[in-house]
Amino acid sequence: MKAKLNIFTIFTLILPLIAKESMTNPFKRKLFTTKTSYNNSIPSFIEFLKTNPLNEHAGIKFNSEKNIPKCCEPVQLSWTLRHGSRYPSLKDIIGCDITFNKIKLYLQHHKDDQLSQNLFHWTNNFTVEQAQELHPVGAEEHYEIGRRVGKTYQSLWRTADNKDIVFESSSKSRSFDSAHNFIQGLKHTSEFNHSNVVIDNTLTRFFDGCKKFAKTEKSDKILSEFHKFKNGKYMSEALERLNARLGVTDPSLLDTGDVKNVYTTCGFETGLLGLDSGWCYLLEDRDLEVVEYLMELKHYWVTSYGYELGYSISCPILSSIFNGFDEAIQAIQTGNRYTKAVFRFGHAETIMPFLCLLGLFKDPLPLSAENFAQHNNRQFRTSLMAPMAANIGLNLYRCQCNGQENVEDYMVELVVNEQKLRFPGCEDYLCPYSFIKDLYKKIQSNCNFDEMCELDGDQKDEL
Repeated sequence: MKAKLNIFTIFTLILPLIAKESMTNPFKRKLFTTKTSYNNSIPSFIEFLKTNPLNEHAGIKFNSEKNIPKCCEPVQLSWTLRHGSRYPSLKDIIGCDITFNKIKLYLQHHKDDQLSQNLFHWTNNFTVEQAQELHPVGAEEHYEIGRRVGKTYQSLWRTADNKDIVFESSSKSRSFDSAHNFIQGLKHTSEFNHSNVVIDNTLTRFFDGCKKFAKTEKSDKILSEFHKFKNGKYMSEALERLNARLGVTDPSLLDTGDVKNVYTTCGFETGLLGLDSGWCYLLEDRDLEVVEYLMELKHYWVTSYGYELGYSISCPILSSIFNGFDEAIQAIQTGNRYTKAVFRFGHAETIMPFLCLLGLFKDPLPLSAENFAQHNNRQFRTSLMAPMAANIGLNLYRCQCNGQENVEDYMVELVVNEQKLRFPGCEDYLCPYSFIKDLYKKIQSNCNFDEMCELDGDQKDEL
């Protein structure tokens, strides 16, 4: 005879599943600002491009059409890439240990529930020796990107040799190693043998060469919105919920820095280890959104739209790209060899300023500590813009669709994280090179890096 389950028994059985579902949001749990792995970011990025209601205002037009006209062929690629997924920084590794030691005693009260199932016996998977080095996940990210780039632009490699393709990296090993993994992927689908990566910080870590930026990036003035939000009601409420979740009664034990440590560790274990990290269960979905916004504020006001100098100093990248395009066009017209592709491997601080310089992902209302609630559907979301292995490609095409060739036959394609976008103000996904040069003419004419970065006590920075 089959036993009947009463309503209490049924509720008892499904309660853990309900609780787990309420604490996990597949979209949010995989996105952790600039610490997001590339593969976790891309599905959400594509969905964002298709559905975000503010895309038109921000000049973002997603091109779902994958076909390039047969009369157009790529003649030069110029890509700027971030290193792949890396290990946590020394600060994050130590911060995680500090927070864990604070809460370990309270986890004893949760031995049998979902909260501490994966956390009570937790040990740190990351060592100080590994800090900020390229993780195997990051190596695989760039291998696969290189393989796809090789396949997508196969016609370009047929006429290229080793001297026609340039690889540049910052002096950081995570970027250098990313470049080599990218090359291995590229070799998989193209016929060339190239492994030379040039160390050059000029365009990959331009921010290091700007004295004015170095002096101001951590100033109270630049970080005022970040600190206001960190010390404001939303972060305080997130801390209160964390205390309540753990049963912490001492209000001085944890602070908002611990909330950030929980978020960061949750993100790294999710992205690098593929774990259902116990750290993630310490925060509710709304807390994840709050900490995400806190980190967005820092990026926004240091390297992005909040601080003009922070993104303007990326203009040498655009100058280099345009110079390369001009040289390619001239070489084609004179029948000479030229550089077919340039790949630069840098950092999040390379990618975000350049995206802003191009005028992408700009919200109608600046991000601030006071308008968190108004930015639920914001454009500026670093987990989508600048995840690990983020990339920006400007690709020059030669189109001979009418059987004749003139300056308008050279078109430019914009690719962000391997997704084709349209330049602001351009109605097609292949935009005339002359239009692009005119679009960024003012930026180019004002691109005097040394002058922008000169320390001048009388000159005021524009926020």
